[in-house]
Amino acid sequence: MVNPQATKKRKIANGNNTKFALRQDAVNAPTYGIETVVIRTGTEDYAKTFNVHKDLLTTHSDFFKAALSREWKEGQDRVVRLKELENPEPFKLFVDFLYTGKIFSGKVVDIGTLDHVKANFQEYLLLVEAWTLGEMVLSTPFKDGIMDIMISKLVAGDIIPDNIYPWVWKKTASNSTLRRLLVDIAIWDWEEDTLSEEVKPESRNVELL
Repeated sequence: MVNPQATKKRKIANGNNTKFALRQDAVNAPTYGIETVVIRTGTEDYAKTFNVHKDLLTTHSDFFKAALSREWKEGQDRVVRLKELENPEPFKLFVDFLYTGKIFSGKVVDIGTLDHVKANFQEYLLLVEAWTLGEMVLSTPFKDGIMDIMISKLVAGDIIPDNIYPWVWKKTASNSTLRRLLVDIAIWDWEEDTLSEEVKPESRNVELL
């Protein structure tokens, strides 16, 4: 007669009881490929270098798929320079996303404190920078992940600070989904006098009209 408890213990020991277990089926192992490439972000003062598996980049980014083809110098040298990306932190989020499928942008602070207000602003700024990076490297999965986090923060009560809006309008195209999200938030949440002030001609936020 089979002892159910003994069977359960064997499953746990073999790591088959949960997807979070240490031991997993070899067929589910991630494939990164063999080749790695060098990504250099920023300028000399703020430069940072990342070494990333080529297959991950080309699978999740149409920009890198083109840039790392053998027809281009970057593909031959296996070095891509992103000088326009002054802050390397958004690219770090992107690399972490490639390897883990997660976006590590949060910071644990006490809600309702000044630290929370500051952390909320910094995270939103990092997220919109990361979204514009996703737009630049043509990575829809990464952009979708960023949007999911922003929406989940909104649902949790972390409102997007008003001073994020001018930055977004400066860095994004008029038809971007990020702009559309912020316009929807403004129409839904802002007071009428705030909305009127934000759409002055010199503000560039003319879509809010």
